[in-house]
Amino acid sequence: MAHILCELLVRLRAVGLVQNHACDLPITQGEFADALGMTTVHVNRILQQLRIDGLIETKGHA
Repeated sequence: MAHILCELLVRLRAVGLVQNHACDLPITQGEFADALGMTTVHVNRILQQLRIDGLIETKGHA
């Protein structure tokens, strides 16, 4: 999951959609889970751990 988040950031940066290492990623946890073949619960737990570790920040609706 961390790899795909980094990959998305790199690709969005290439087309000018990243400012200050931040970007909009309008996707729900359920959609993210479906895309990765994981459960929504597992995606939620991983995102929580990435937040706790200070690797990501999220804002908006989850």
